Amino acid sequence: MSTADKKVRILCVEDDPQMRTFLLAQLKARGFQVQAVRDGAQAIDLAAIFQPQLVLLDLSLPSLDGLTFLRRLREWSGEPVIV
Repeated sequence: MSTADKKVRILCVEDDPQMRTFLLAQLKARGFQVQAVRDGAQAIDLAAIFQPQLVLLDLSLPSLDGLTFLRRLREWSGEPVIV
């Protein structure tokens, strides 16, 4: 198992570019494997591939809002979500 496989995988769903960049930098600096997207539609696609162990979710998103994303995510994943 590689080091990347051992890191906790976090998906950050945030439409504000400054906040998204800040969260990405802070989490990576602390050793997490992080992917970040700006809207719920991108988040659903990436969550299926990336299989995050934690999701940081903004509720007011373009394209697909955070609550709709969460409902769709819950159809197949029970991983924790922080709103």
